[in-house]
Amino acid sequence: MIEVVLIDSSKNPLKDMYIAYRNCYSKESIIRVSNDIDSGKITDDDMKRYLSKSLMGNHISPTYQTIFNFAIEHISRSCTAQANRSKVGAEKTEMSGRYVDLRDRTAFVTPPSFKRFNVIDKWAKLQQHMIEFYDICIKQGIPKEDARFGLGLGLESRLSYSFSFEALRKFISERTCYRAQWEIRKVANKMKIQMKKEHPFLAGYLGKACDSCNGGICYESEADYYDCKAAKKCLNIHLIEDKK
Repeated sequence: MIEVVLIDSSKNPLKDMYIAYRNCYSKESIIRVSNDIDSGKITDDDMKRYLSKSLMGNHISPTYQTIFNFAIEHISRSCTAQANRSKVGAEKTEMSGRYVDLRDRTAFVTPPSFKRFNVIDKWAKLQQHMIEFYDICIKQGIPKEDARFGLGLGLESRLSYSFSFEALRKFISERTCYRAQWEIRKVANKMKIQMKKEHPFLAGYLGKACDSCNGGICYESEADYYDCKAAKKCLNIHLIEDKK
C-alpha cells in the first residue's frame, strides 16, 4: 500500500511567500515586515488575506521560496520514473539498486488491472522467477547494478521528494487528472491529503488543472474532456480544443 508522509517543510511557509510577495510590491523593508510577523503585528489571517489574492495571479516566483519534503514508499520503479519528469523546483532521491541488496526488498507493486483480467497467478510466478534470477546473479558475483536488470519496473522503491510550493501545485494539478497513471495519481492525492492536514490554507490552492484554484482549464483533448466526470462538475471550464 502506497505511503506518503509530509515529513518536513519550511518553518513558516505563509511567512516565506508573504514576505516574497511584499518585497515586490511594498516600499517597506522586508526585515521590518518579518519582525512585524514575528511580533504578531501581522497575523496569519492578515497573511492569508493577502496571499488569497496573490496566489491566484500569474506572479509565481514567490511560491518557489518555500519547501515541502515528502517520504513516499511502496511505489514501483515505473512510478518513480514518472516522478523523475518533475524538474523545476523539485528534488528527489531514490533507493539505490546499485548499493542496496534487493534480495531483502523484492516486493512488487501489482496493478489493479492484473486482478481484473485474471493474470495474478502468472504475475506471481513471474515475480518468483525474477527474485530467483536476481539471487543467482548475486551468488555468482554479478554486481548488484547488473543483477537488478532482471527485476523489472514493478519492483517496489521509495522516494525522498522535496517541492517548492509552485512545483507542488504543478505536480498535483497534472497528476490528479483522471488521465494520469493510477499509481502516481494515488501519490498526488495522498500528497494533497497530507497538505490538508498540515497546511490547510495552502491546500486550498492544490487541485486538478480544471479546478477553480488553477483557473478551471482543461488541457486535454475534447474527447478526453467529455470522458471525464470530474471536469463536468467544474464551473467555468475553458476547454482547450483538440486541433488535431
